[in-house]
Amino acid sequence: MPLINFPSYTSRFIGREADAASVAALLQHKRLVTLVGTSGTGKTRLSHQIAQQLEAFFPAGCVFVNLAAIYTADLVIPAIAIALDIKLTDSTPALDHVQAELGAQRLLLVLDNLEQVLDAAPDLLKLLQQCPELRMLITSQEPLRVAEETVVRIPPLAIPLNDADYSEAELLQFASVALFVDRLRQTQPTFQMTSAAVPFVREICQRLHGLPLAIEIVAANSRQMPLRDVLLLLKNYLPPLDSGTPLRRSDIIQPVLDWCYKIMPPVLQRVYPQLGVFHGGWTQDLAQAVCMLNHPGWTVDTLHRALVARHLVLSEERADGTLRYSMVDAVVEDARRRLADDPQLAQYALRHAQTFERLTAQVHEQWRRGDVSIAKPYAQLEVERANTRAALNWSINNRQLPLAARMAAALSRFWMNRGDVHEAQDWLELLLGQQQQLESAEIAGLQYGAGLIYFRLGQLDDARRVWEHSLKWFEAQQDTELCAQLWNNLATIASNHGKFEQARRLLEKAREFNRQQGKRYLETLNIANIALSYARENRYEDAIPLYQEALALCDVIDAEDLRCSLMGNLGCCYVELDDFTTAIPLLQQSIDLHKQLGLWAPFTMTRYLALVYMRLNDLPTAYPLVVETFKQYIDSKNNVEISFGLELLSEWFFINKQSDYAADLWLHVKAIREYTGIHTKLNNAHLRYMAHELERLIAAKQRQQPLFNQDSLDTKLSEALATLLMAA
Repeated sequence: MPLINFPSYTSRFIGREADAASVAALLQHKRLVTLVGTSGTGKTRLSHQIAQQLEAFFPAGCVFVNLAAIYTADLVIPAIAIALDIKLTDSTPALDHVQAELGAQRLLLVLDNLEQVLDAAPDLLKLLQQCPELRMLITSQEPLRVAEETVVRIPPLAIPLNDADYSEAELLQFASVALFVDRLRQTQPTFQMTSAAVPFVREICQRLHGLPLAIEIVAANSRQMPLRDVLLLLKNYLPPLDSGTPLRRSDIIQPVLDWCYKIMPPVLQRVYPQLGVFHGGWTQDLAQAVCMLNHPGWTVDTLHRALVARHLVLSEERADGTLRYSMVDAVVEDARRRLADDPQLAQYALRHAQTFERLTAQVHEQWRRGDVSIAKPYAQLEVERANTRAALNWSINNRQLPLAARMAAALSRFWMNRGDVHEAQDWLELLLGQQQQLESAEIAGLQYGAGLIYFRLGQLDDARRVWEHSLKWFEAQQDTELCAQLWNNLATIASNHGKFEQARRLLEKAREFNRQQGKRYLETLNIANIALSYARENRYEDAIPLYQEALALCDVIDAEDLRCSLMGNLGCCYVELDDFTTAIPLLQQSIDLHKQLGLWAPFTMTRYLALVYMRLNDLPTAYPLVVETFKQYIDSKNNVEISFGLELLSEWFFINKQSDYAADLWLHVKAIREYTGIHTKLNNAHLRYMAHELERLIAAKQRQQPLFNQDSLDTKLSEALATLLMAA
């Protein structure tokens, strides 16, 4: 497998060949290795070289996870999931998702810049425990300090001694010198290591104390300067060689960056600090929008090229051909330190927040137009997670609540589709709690977004409440586009509560508007939801033709995200009709396509696939699907969904001749559904027969239905899962 997500390098790897070989050998029998060293020692580059040497040992791949823009431990596992292209859901903890996807695959995770989130260590250890073939290579300025960890200290590169007399060849044997000369030749191709150059090269490497980042920056910024002048300038910034006190990384890196800044053209001195406003990287278009880059004789491209040439900015070409830029952590710190002294700092931060508010609004507008699939725009938001989080935080902390409200509302559908519902709930409820500082339009947008999240969490009454408030405002504004979307959303709640005719009236109203406006995507969604209302009413003869009509429209408008849901829902209909031959491929294709597109995959599809194999009496195939599905239902914290998970489990135990326990679970299903008001109609012959038999057993034993209580339900769910796992 090729290396995945690693930064690309065009320069040669120099100076740590022995370290790379020894750590590569170590990782073949140690599961957690941490490269510890100060910023600037080249840990990231070393980790890349180690991964290259281990490609054959890890058939599932070597995956790089950049944690530089992650500042809270709870975001580390989701960052790993994103790097592994594992699609999270609101129902299952990210750790469980990653563990389930990795299983027993032999894979290397390279976690870069972990020092600011060392509290993530317990989750990382759990992941190692659950995935027996997983290895982790961590780079950090501090070790995790756990028993399972093997720490490898990464010192600076070897430097020449002060009082030794070296020949040209002898001097080049020192790794720091070899690195400096190699990088210097990139800016001065004709440079030769002559006897005249030896004393200058030796002292430059000595004064830089062998720190690779400092060496790279000095070499890149030397340009056509004679080495005598380079050394003279450095002497004005760096501490003396015989200072007699231990030096920290900042004692070398910071003076080098000060020297580099001093010799920059004035235009770069103005631009470089501004780029510190970004989190997790940027593109030229984003830099143009946020920073003040209009300087005579300089384009955005030439400014970036100049900073890349000085080794202050790194560039990488992405799969779509665009260039993305970033800085290493020490350079980011320096840029932000200089930016903090800029009287225009607040203006840059505001422009950053406004730029990402516009970006999120553009994606939201594509959904609002309803004429395209938004999978690709969502991929763009995925890349900018760190920037959007930073923009939201800054806006909330700097009394820019209207801006934060617009951004959170625009992100709500992205959060829902990516499974970030708990993070979304935190942002949206925080902002809705400060309505007195918002305009009616911003409140209505937040309520619309909050409704999506409440609906996904099974809080149907909360979803209906905020959507009805939102609808009143959009109706007053005669914004029929958003009214039509809210009719669609409110119809789904009515359908859940068994109010099928009311649901279809709202959906037909929305469908007609979207048809007249040429909004084919939203019209297709309306048709799918009308079909779903018929399916929930067990009128499959009406549902199936509508699902097929919607699938045909997906071909016309190229809506793969809708296609995967429609195939799954159609497969569920065929399960209810006992047409398992037709159902199985539809359900499996739906699950696979959800994963491929990076969308939240409803575990309804997995539940129905489990039901198929249970009813075919293929219990070995059904069992892992039942376990996986029931775990997802438990983790969802969504009582509407949990009732279906318990229904599945009740049928499992009934088929396995454990009718008494199945009856106990069935009583809990009924209690939850009465509490949530969810309508179900048992028209399926298998389910109807089971319910009849269980009700007879319940009556014979005079068992009482439990009153709904969340604590007792949670206990029951844990007990049911333990009982299920024992069945293995």
